[in-house]
Amino acid sequence: MVSCLNITPFRLQEATFTTPYSDDGLSLLTRRKQSSFATVINNLRASAIIRDSIGLLIGLGLGFALILWITSREFQHRDIVGDNKRDTFYKGWMMLAMGTGIYKMGSAPLSMSIIALNNFVRLVITSIFVAGTTSVVLKASEPVDISNAAALRSALEEKIGVDANTVAQAWLDRSADALLSVEDQLKMIVPFDNSAAMLASLEQGKVGSILADHASITSMKRKLTNPDDYEIVGTTFYRTPQAFAVGADLNENTLNVINVALGELKFEGEVDRIIERWQPAQPN
Repeated sequence: MVSCLNITPFRLQEATFTTPYSDDGLSLLTRRKQSSFATVINNLRASAIIRDSIGLLIGLGLGFALILWITSREFQHRDIVGDNKRDTFYKGWMMLAMGTGIYKMGSAPLSMSIIALNNFVRLVITSIFVAGTTSVVLKASEPVDISNAAALRSALEEKIGVDANTVAQAWLDRSADALLSVEDQLKMIVPFDNSAAMLASLEQGKVGSILADHASITSMKRKLTNPDDYEIVGTTFYRTPQAFAVGADLNENTLNVINVALGELKFEGEVDRIIERWQPAQPN
């Protein structure tokens, strides 16, 4: 008989495997949570790119304003002039930093050249700022590496459901050994006999998330009553090779023929095409 399985050290002691044809990691599926505005702001504040961009916009704007103030012998336009020189300079500085009303800053060739250079620098820095902000906001919704102790502990505190006697449970038990006592593990790791029971427990809120190999999680997510209400919040860089476990009586020559055929299919890309056809279609 032939069965498709993940290769684990225990199974290697009990069965013979063909050459691996693929590998897969683990994913954590949970109910979708909306990031609060405060969380997004804190993430933005923690970004060095965003802090440096704001500092450069203010600092370089100040530098160009000083140069323009000196070369133009102060700002003369009636829409810029304030009650005193300090107010006038500050208004001109802010106009340069924001890129508004800058045609009022001076019409001489030197002044226009300084203004043009300021605009170019401001455009570059603003582009970096926008890209950095977008990256931080989008990163907040990307799956985290649950191999990280803090991320895994956070998930465990809300209970994790897992298929019993699978690679996912073995990995979770081993990872949790460094974080929790045996007593706590029994409370926070909930094994299930089948994926249907695991999905039902997730929908009923009995577990906060479920852990399985990525292919299984992708398939199970589509079986939920409201799939869009759930998301993959964690993955692992840990990868398990997948192969065919073959009967103990299979002779070595036949196994070699199978391995060569699998190698050819893998080399020609046919294995990847088969896996792609097997995976459930992604929603639009």
